[in-house]
Amino acid sequence: MKKLFTPAIFFFCFLAAQSQNVAINNDGSSAATSAMLEVKSTTKGFMMPRVTSAQRGAIASPVLGLLVFDTDTKTIWAYNGASWSNLTSAGGGGSLTLPFNQTVNEAGTAFKITNTSGAIQGVSSNISTAALSGSNNSTGGMGVIGSSSAATGIGVSGQSSVGTGVFGLSSDGVGVKATSTNGVALQVNGNVKISGGNTNPSNGAVLTSDANGNAVWKPNRIGFQALTINTSYDDLQSDKWYKIIFASEFYDFTNNFTPYAGNSQPPPIDASTFTVPVDGVYHFDSHFELHVAGQSPSEVSGQIRLVVNRNGNILNIESLPAVEKEEQAFLGYTIISFKLSLDYFLFPGDKVYLEIRHSNADLAHALFNDQYNTRFSGRLAIPY
Repeated sequence: MKKLFTPAIFFFCFLAAQSQNVAINNDGSSAATSAMLEVKSTTKGFMMPRVTSAQRGAIASPVLGLLVFDTDTKTIWAYNGASWSNLTSAGGGGSLTLPFNQTVNEAGTAFKITNTSGAIQGVSSNISTAALSGSNNSTGGMGVIGSSSAATGIGVSGQSSVGTGVFGLSSDGVGVKATSTNGVALQVNGNVKISGGNTNPSNGAVLTSDANGNAVWKPNRIGFQALTINTSYDDLQSDKWYKIIFASEFYDFTNNFTPYAGNSQPPPIDASTFTVPVDGVYHFDSHFELHVAGQSPSEVSGQIRLVVNRNGNILNIESLPAVEKEEQAFLGYTIISFKLSLDYFLFPGDKVYLEIRHSNADLAHALFNDQYNTRFSGRLAIPY
């Protein structure tokens, strides 16, 4: 046996010494010209030295590029000249030299991790950096995509105890986009806050959109109710329009109505005037009573109208006649009742007020009956 083995070893060494390329196979093919050693088989593999982690660490003066298979980590390790590097993460171990930056051109997914627990976790302790970032520079591409085929699964989840779970930032595009064909594109379980940009959040605002679907908060908590006629302007001559002056108000959410309790003659130009803060459709209501001494119902008439001062142009929106006339014979006067209820589209800066007029054959003066639910109210009905 010894005589047969020795010549075989000698013959193999002779062939290796005479050839620049060595091929080990069972089909007689030559080694590739660029390979010093080519091992070919479709039924068997290449076995490199197998060592434990302790044995690998005990190798004396490992040469640069030395390869071993670590039976503890069940991965291939290479010596990089300074330390051992794990070349694969199979089996749950492994390390990756950082920072890692690689450009590839793959038809399929370039990097994929499947795990029964968490697959990828990003953690950052720097306030100005992202723990996990995704970007795409091509049209129609996506920086980060999360998908789930299970009914109760979650494609992308963001969690935070006090901070922000998911944050989307865009200078000209879309920070976060949710799309669904048959399901729900966005579902929120908890409070919702929409602010920033041109949304202009405010107390009591409503969320509206333009024709392109861009959402904007429009102030909706706009309204007032004026009460108590200022008696300094309570003596009304016949056949003359008078601005109705209120001394107080019951509420005024945005402080856009100006009551006046003074007695200057004439009253200030903005006395008892509502200044429109935002454009939209406004609704106004009013109810007044006048009593005219010495006149019967057939002898008196009256009108009320809403007036808008728009940049100095006076618009008489609507004039309505008295709705009721009732004679108080034992008191010697006739009561005239007025009501107004209308909607009108207004613009920021429009100034709105009420005017009233009465007529009678004897030119008798009239007084407000302030004991009866006298009021003037307005509110924003539809933000534009």
